[in-house]
Amino acid sequence: MSDSHCRPRPLAAGRTCRVSVCDHGTVHLDLGSITLRLSAEQLAATADTLATAALRQPAAEPRPRWVS
Repeated sequence: MSDSHCRPRPLAAGRTCRVSVCDHGTVHLDLGSITLRLSAEQLAATADTLATAALRQPAAEPRPRWVS
């Protein structure tokens, strides 16, 4: 009998979210009570979009430390 349970392994964690990956290759992005399950390609596209949004914030807003 195969094990259908997903067991995510941590990749990164911060103050607002956690990212892990399971044996199926699905990336789990936990934001509070919300979990997004993404492919690696979807994660990369989402990260690009979020980085663009962070850069376009008004100058008065603090920049995330991961945005160069």
